[in-house]
Amino acid sequence: MTDIAEFLTTRYAEDEAAAKACKPGPWMQGSERPHLVNGVIYGQSTGCPGGGHLEQVCMVNIDYAGQAGPANVLHMLRYDPARVLADIAADRLILKVCANQVRMGCSTARDVLLRLAAPYAEHPDFEPSWRVD
Repeated sequence: MTDIAEFLTTRYAEDEAAAKACKPGPWMQGSERPHLVNGVIYGQSTGCPGGGHLEQVCMVNIDYAGQAGPANVLHMLRYDPARVLADIAADRLILKVCANQVRMGCSTARDVLLRLAAPYAEHPDFEPSWRVD
C-alpha cells in the first residue's frame, strides 16, 4: 500500500514534468492580438531569451456547430503550463503542512489529503480507501 503523501508527491512530479515539456504560459488565443491567427493557441517561445516571442502551441476548431468548441479553448487557455506549475507549487505546500499534521493525528489534515488525491482516483496506484464521497 502506497502512503497517500508519497502517492501525491509522485503525481505532482509527473504533472510538473508534463507541464514543463510544453511551451510556457501564459497561452493566448490568436484572436487576442490582431496579428495572430484565430483558432490557434500561442505560447511563449522557449528559444527567445527574455520571452516576448510567441510560437504556435496548437490549432483548434473554435467554430464547432452546436458543440463546446469555444469552451474547450477557454479551458485550455486557463490551464496553461504556468497555471499548472503554480497549482502544483500550492498543492505541494498544502501536502507538506497536512502530512506533518496527519503524523500528529489530525483527521482534518487527512481529509485534505484525501481531497488532494481525488483527481487521481483513476490512477492504478490510487487506493480504494482514499475515495471520498
